[in-house]
Amino acid sequence: MNIEGTIVGDTTALFLAAHGGWNDIVRLLLESSADADKEDSSGATSLYIASQNGHLKVVKCLVEVWKAEVDKERNIGATPLFMASQYGKLEVVEWLVEEGKANKDGWTSLMALRLKRDF
Repeated sequence: MNIEGTIVGDTTALFLAAHGGWNDIVRLLLESSADADKEDSSGATSLYIASQNGHLKVVKCLVEVWKAEVDKERNIGATPLFMASQYGKLEVVEWLVEEGKANKDGWTSLMALRLKRDF
């Protein structure tokens, strides 16, 4: 079985599990040699999509256990912290910042969170 095989376009099983917040499946795929930092064609990783969707357990698993690259930028220059901020995923933002796991992106991530909270 090819654990890195794509399902739709360049989407992997790990990417889909992270998107859905299915931590047990994420862990199983990683234990089966899935690449925690594999990118899709836009540069998004499983950590990026888990952060964007507010799946804190998956974010913690990818960062603490599998050492996913926290500050990896997508092709558009956004990081997992920026996306969590933009989508108003406060728990993920707080964990990434408080744990010192991510650079703060200057003011950009904080401004994105503020804008999200104002609307």
